[in-house]
Amino acid sequence: PNPSLSLSKTASVSTVIAAGQHIVYSFRIVNTGNVTVQDVGVLEQSFSGTGALSQITCPAGVTALAPGDNVTCTADYVVTSADLRRSGIDNTAVATGMVTVVPVTSDPSTVDVAVDAPVTPVVGYTGIDDVGSGLVLALGLFGMGALALVFRRRRRTV
Repeated sequence: PNPSLSLSKTASVSTVIAAGQHIVYSFRIVNTGNVTVQDVGVLEQSFSGTGALSQITCPAGVTALAPGDNVTCTADYVVTSADLRRSGIDNTAVATGMVTVVPVTSDPSTVDVAVDAPVTPVVGYTGIDDVGSGLVLALGLFGMGALALVFRRRRRTV
């Protein structure tokens, strides 16, 4: 006997942009061996989301896979505002099962969902980066105007 499982994991979206957005993860398990595998399921290995991933659910009644058979299980995740401050949400899992008393585990499968959060503008920004240079210019123009008045008055008195 050669028991073997494979797992292909996908996400319903490739990029998230807002808190409250849903990601549905799909886990396709295939019996790639030559014997029936019992107690088939999915085991999460790592998840970088800041919220809670729902329980992984598989179709009712599917607990064994004959060679070549497959089943797709799913889990749901709701994006949090803390997730939007990260570069992505990574999720890695393996498929598991049993052949008599021997555990069978697939290679890990990972899916990465990118985060593209909108940039929040700075409130009250006027576009002037350097107030000091504007002040110097205003004072300089004011000073030149005052000098022009002084010279003009002196000309009249002579």
